[in-house]
Amino acid sequence: MDWKAKIIDAYKASARDAPPARPSFCDGASLSVIARMEETLACRMPLSLRSLLSQTDGVAEELEIEHNHWVVASIVIYSVDEMIDTNLLMRRKFRDREIGRYWFFSTAGTDGIQFGMPAKVADQRDARVFAWYPDGTPDKIMADGLLAFLQGWCAGVATV
Repeated sequence: MDWKAKIIDAYKASARDAPPARPSFCDGASLSVIARMEETLACRMPLSLRSLLSQTDGVAEELEIEHNHWVVASIVIYSVDEMIDTNLLMRRKFRDREIGRYWFFSTAGTDGIQFGMPAKVADQRDARVFAWYPDGTPDKIMADGLLAFLQGWCAGVATV
């Protein structure tokens, strides 16, 4: 799957009254870097997330603040290093919440809400995406898979 094209299409589908936004991509992560991350976190991620990271090691959202002047406004997908740091931090900080059941790959950018997929889904093609709330609010299913999540989130349709 061409993840970059799908994400660009999702932004093109956003509401007309929304400020101009676009994705910003990085070079893909190597398979050895992805394997290091899985080893560090002691679980394998769904193949959809592995595929996306191999094409782009993170995705940011940029907003146009004036004609042809774009600034990074939020994170759409963490880089491998950000995923490692975030998942290790969450596991330390929220030990009592069985935090290891998710593989966090992004943030809602507000109130500490994280987006994750179930961890330990060895070689599963895709998995549901959940919103996880640090205040104890029950987890919310955001989409049945990574593509559906990105299509809704990047278009501004999905909300937490």
